[in-house]
Amino acid sequence: MPLNYADVPLQYAKRKDLHKEDVEYLKSWMGKQPHLPQISDLEVILLLSSCDCKVEMAKTTIENHFTLRGMIPEIFGPRDPETWRLALDVATVLPLPKLTPEGYQIFYWKINNPDPSKYVFTDAIKYLETIFKMTILQKGALDGMIGVVDMEGYSLAHIAKVNLLLLKRLIVFVQEALPMKLSAVHFINAGRRLDKIFTLMKPVMKKEIIEMIHIHSDYQKTLYKSLPLDCMPKDYGGSLGSVQEMRGPDRHAKFKLTYFDFLDETVEMVLNNMDFIADDEKKKNDQVDIDFHRIHSVERMPLNYASVDLEYEKNKELRRDDVRHLQDWLEKLPHMPEISELELIFFLKSCEFRVEMTKTTIDNCYTMKGLSPEIFARRDLKTLQATLDNVILLPLPKLTSEGYQVFYTKLNSEDPSLYVFADMVKCNDVVMRVTLLQKGTVAGLVYIFDMEGFTLSHIARMHITELRKVLFYLQDGLPMQLVQFHFINADSRLDKLMMIIKPFLKKKLFERMHFHTDPAKTLYEYVPQECMPKEFGGLDRSIRELQDEVRARLNDTSDFIEEDEKRVIDESKRLQKSSRFDHVFGMEGTFKKLELD
Repeated sequence: MPLNYADVPLQYAKRKDLHKEDVEYLKSWMGKQPHLPQISDLEVILLLSSCDCKVEMAKTTIENHFTLRGMIPEIFGPRDPETWRLALDVATVLPLPKLTPEGYQIFYWKINNPDPSKYVFTDAIKYLETIFKMTILQKGALDGMIGVVDMEGYSLAHIAKVNLLLLKRLIVFVQEALPMKLSAVHFINAGRRLDKIFTLMKPVMKKEIIEMIHIHSDYQKTLYKSLPLDCMPKDYGGSLGSVQEMRGPDRHAKFKLTYFDFLDETVEMVLNNMDFIADDEKKKNDQVDIDFHRIHSVERMPLNYASVDLEYEKNKELRRDDVRHLQDWLEKLPHMPEISELELIFFLKSCEFRVEMTKTTIDNCYTMKGLSPEIFARRDLKTLQATLDNVILLPLPKLTSEGYQVFYTKLNSEDPSLYVFADMVKCNDVVMRVTLLQKGTVAGLVYIFDMEGFTLSHIARMHITELRKVLFYLQDGLPMQLVQFHFINADSRLDKLMMIIKPFLKKKLFERMHFHTDPAKTLYEYVPQECMPKEFGGLDRSIRELQDEVRARLNDTSDFIEEDEKRVIDESKRLQKSSRFDHVFGMEGTFKKLELD
């Protein structure tokens, strides 16, 4: 028995911004893309409606939708009837029959069988995705959807069976390729186990998705501020039938009748797309209009770059003409690497939007990177992760009231033999850049160095030239303003360190340094306590949880790191040789002769 598909003419009648010409245009465009399947008018309407009927946005969503389906065969590939019967018994997925007043479709999910051995993550997602697609094909384009996830019975043992890479790919699918707008997700009966799930998910979630998530430990008090009571099952105090009634005793028979006719067409569509993707990987940009690299890199999750348009909105002094001037200037310099518009905006803001100063800072940044491979090159993932075993490097999630991004660092291992200064700087630079490219420009950087466990033996392992290069980069090449530098838990060791670095410090940076022997008494005059990790009485997560997020982010952005290393100055192509950096490279040696008293 085939699905009772939604009426196409009715879709045009109920949505005034939906135009038949746009649907025909998209179908014609898809017909010219050999890798894309041919789909029905209704499916085009669903994808177009999910993009607020914006045609160019819909093109991107269509590319993402079918490419990601091909890349996730575990979910979108073949499915057998027996797997479905098991999935139906383990979990309940219900499209609730009544829409919200805003016209949103509510999808309800709950585990039925609390036995983790019966839970197969891929089968649960297959079931959820297919019920979702069947529902929207029958109901047509809706204004949005809401997820209600009842966590009762869902344990840490269930979480342990989640495939992390697959979960990340699914998050990208939801954010970039879903044929319906996601309006909200509500987790009810949520305990601490939900924190574990978010530790896995949050590093790859866009800010707007995070803001759609609502967690209810007592849903009776808070859920119905967001959802009408009459849209929920009576199990939850609502006006609808019970969950069991809506599932029905003959759910296997009903599902088999409607689903398997529909399945053949869908699976064929996905498999055709998978074949194209496998072949396409062997090609070298023969089809220049198709940007599959961005989607293929979901294997290591691409950066969700900050919006350039938003940067112009929030920085009133930022002028597009200045950015274009810098782009024209760079085109005339054969030794310079390619620099994105977003990165140019970072440089401009760090120089208070002074164009000539920005040019100098850009040259300093990329020249220093090219001349300092021990710090800015060979940043392989294994070395970075090993560094995080020994050093804590945290971009704290909450900005200060001034809009400053706070970075906190501390030794994780106090063994000096494990401390490699150059690797620590490499890792710090990567974490800082990835964080800010995702967040966008901030008012400034605040750096907190916790000296607990840091000894003179660690100082002795610093190479004087490396230290000098790093300080030059921080003062003259950093594409963001360093507004405060705090040393906490400091004692006489700091005197030794300052004696070494002070000759390389400009007065401006030195005046921005603050020293705290007791951070509880003085640090919070500069950095609000709520911005700090839990260990400092802050309102956010613990150091361990935040460090786990950093590790996940590094894993996900290894492609970016690899590409970024190639973007350095080619000195052989520089038109005018410069001696501006000679003083930075003029001193050799380490501090091993320090008297370690």
